[in-house]
Amino acid sequence: MRLRGWDPVMGMNLRNARIARQNSSAAIRLVDDKHATKEALASVGAPTSPTLALLRSRREINSLDWDGLPDTWALKPNQGLGGNGILLAFGRGRRHWRSSSGKRISRELVADQLRRILDGDFSPRPTDWALFEPLIRAHPDLARLSHQGLPDIRVICDRDRPRLAMLRLPTRFSGGAGQSAPEGHRRRRRPGHRADHARARREGVDGDPPGHGRAADRGDRPALA
Repeated sequence: MRLRGWDPVMGMNLRNARIARQNSSAAIRLVDDKHATKEALASVGAPTSPTLALLRSRREINSLDWDGLPDTWALKPNQGLGGNGILLAFGRGRRHWRSSSGKRISRELVADQLRRILDGDFSPRPTDWALFEPLIRAHPDLARLSHQGLPDIRVICDRDRPRLAMLRLPTRFSGGAGQSAPEGHRRRRRPGHRADHARARREGVDGDPPGHGRAADRGDRPALA
C-alpha cells in the first residue's frame, strides 16, 4: 500500500511475516513470554518492571498474600495479546482496590480474573501464567495526549540497530486499549464466557492499556521497545 503515490506503508501482516522470517523461533518464543523477557533484560542490566507475584496454577490463588499486594498494581497475562486481560488497581480500600474510574475491585473479582488468565482466556495457548507488577503511570506530557491508557514509545531494532520508532497513544475510539489481537490469536471462548466478559467490562477489567511492546533481533536477544 502507498500513500500519495510514493510513501511505502508496511501493514501488520507483512510486519509479522518479516519478524517470523528474520528471527529464530526461540527468540520469538522469548519475547512472547513477559516473565522470560524480563529475566533476560534483568540479566544484562536493562531496567524493567519488577514482578510482585507470579501465579502458575489455580492452586496458587488460595495461597496468594492478598495483604502483601501494594495499593496500586497491574495484573497481566504472561502471554496475553493486545492488552487483553489486564486489570489495574489505582488505590486501596479495606478489603478491596479501586479502578481508574473509582469502581470497586474486590478480592473475588481479582480471583475470577486470575482464573481466566490461568485458563488461557487471553492467551493463544491453552493455559497461561499471571503476573502482578507495579502500576506504571504515564509522564504528564504524554498523559495529556492519550485517553486513559498508558502511552509508550516502541523502537524496532535489527541486529542491535534502530530501524523504526513509533509513539503509541491509546484513544477514546479504542476505549484506552491498544491494538486488538491478530487473526488466529483471538481469545478462546468457553461456557459462561459472555457473562464473565460482561461482568468484567462493568468492573473495568478488560480493555485496559497494553504494557511496553517488545521485538526480537536476529541475535536472539530482546530489543528494548
